[in-house]
Amino acid sequence: MGGARGRVMEREVRYCTTEDGVRIAYWMEGEGPTFVWCPTFVESYSLVHLAPTVDRVWKDFNCGRRVIRFDHRGSGLSDRDVDEISLDRGLSDLETVVDAAGLTTFSLGASLSSGPYCIAYAARHPERLQKLVLFNTDSRPQDAYSREVLLALANLSRGNWDAATRLVVNLGAQRPPEQFELEISAWFKQSAEGEVAARLIETNIDVDVTGLLPDIRWGDPDRGHGARVVQREGVLVRGPR
Repeated sequence: MGGARGRVMEREVRYCTTEDGVRIAYWMEGEGPTFVWCPTFVESYSLVHLAPTVDRVWKDFNCGRRVIRFDHRGSGLSDRDVDEISLDRGLSDLETVVDAAGLTTFSLGASLSSGPYCIAYAARHPERLQKLVLFNTDSRPQDAYSREVLLALANLSRGNWDAATRLVVNLGAQRPPEQFELEISAWFKQSAEGEVAARLIETNIDVDVTGLLPDIRWGDPDRGHGARVVQREGVLVRGPR
């Protein structure tokens, strides 16, 4: 689908190229402390106008911050035709965006499919992170959904992408308002093909980065700075004490 590519952009899109030759689209907006927010699933930031509810929240979030967002490989304005979608490639894509933006230290946020590779990034680059915010995600996806459920969702994405997008929106504990469901469904459908979503789901099924959690540290230990964990209603925030 060409919606993301055909629309005249209001936001300036930038591009960087990963080590395996995939071009990743990213955006920088606002002024202030830098916050990198990773994609939730296959949504394109260039099409956030299709989800006004989310767009309003993000505009509020941008206030007082420099926010960087990017499109997953295979979706949106990033290269669509890619050979590999995996945890390692997600980590590499994030590293490429961070380096292209010239960041030294920043805060990092993720939800759903981007959570595992953000945890991996935090473990690999503790010197760069100020805070790590994880929302509605897991270090091991099968802790949230069984292997059978994830495989069924991948198969549905291939066979009926419209139905799959609506199901993804309703994976939370409470069903969202119908208008919100319609907005997110349209956003996903115009951002990527169901095949890409299926591959992203499948590559995450057996991912387990729980063993990396103890390695997430930052700050100067000689000055008493280390990891702080606050967990409440599915939100995990790690930052300096």
